[in-house]
Amino acid sequence: MKRKILLLVPIAMFLLPTVAYAQQEEPISISNFLLDVLLLNIISTIVFGVLGIGLCIAGYYFFDRIAGLDLQRELVEDQNVAVAILLAGFFIGISLVIGAVMIS
Repeated sequence: MKRKILLLVPIAMFLLPTVAYAQQEEPISISNFLLDVLLLNIISTIVFGVLGIGLCIAGYYFFDRIAGLDLQRELVEDQNVAVAILLAGFFIGISLVIGAVMIS
């Protein structure tokens, strides 16, 4: 059941602008709709996705400088699980903040 709902969310995100176009007085053609709405949604999704990933990477480097640890060495050479869990929590937290900022 949850999978079906998760599959419907992206489809709904692309189809929500159809409500705004349906309320216009002049009819629009399907080619204008595809170019205007779907292309704009796809481009904005790609741009904000790249921006969000870039900000997460920048946040990692900023956190690496503040923490004062060599996180790369701790993760790869020493295989420190505690540092891996710390970084996972950091990435989840920073992703939530970046996502909330992008939505507002």
